[in-house]
Amino acid sequence: MKYSIIVTGYNCEKYADECLESVLNQSYAKWECLVWNDASTDDTANVLKKYEGTKIKVFNQAKNEGALKGRYELIREATGDVVCFLGLDDKLAPNALEILNGYYTDEVKLTWGNWMNTRGYRFPVRNYDSDVWENKSFRRAAWRATALNTFRRDLILQVPKEFLLMDGKWIDNCTDLAYSFPCLEMVERNEVRVVLEPIYIYRDNHGNTTRNRLGKAHKAKIREYLKRL
Repeated sequence: MKYSIIVTGYNCEKYADECLESVLNQSYAKWECLVWNDASTDDTANVLKKYEGTKIKVFNQAKNEGALKGRYELIREATGDVVCFLGLDDKLAPNALEILNGYYTDEVKLTWGNWMNTRGYRFPVRNYDSDVWENKSFRRAAWRATALNTFRRDLILQVPKEFLLMDGKWIDNCTDLAYSFPCLEMVERNEVRVVLEPIYIYRDNHGNTTRNRLGKAHKAKIREYLKRL
């Protein structure tokens, strides 16, 4: 099984090294990494230059259009069996892909799982209840499909582009929901796994996250739009 790690980020010069070193140091060897630098205005592009010639491929953008466009474009560049989403200010546990590979049997089409923050505090999650699966009511239920979000590439390629747009523009917040909702609606409960080990390490980067740059009201508007879509 080959994994395509898709990394998106904006103004992450302080954290990009830590993120990408966590990818390079994976104990599981069959992976590629595609990085979308979303027109950062700090020194992120120069930090990323040192990864030229490695298994990491960098895409520097001239216009800031959000992580969702980056994910959409890089999924089409990816060559792996499974796509994994990672923020450029976050990182993976050293054995993340090795653990993940143990969950991906032939029937599994997507995963999410437990995660931790950079202070080591763990955030456990679980699967959706049976009635949510029966009614495919993920958009009305409490959100559970948290990081590390991974999808079979042939599944996520089926998500229509129009599901990722609002008023003709790329949705610029709640990007995990934008892809996870339609993918969940295309699969059955026996085709998903919740990874129990916290293999994703999240950094609450208050200065640069979309949530904080655009505000809570904007995020709430996007969430309501996605729930109605």
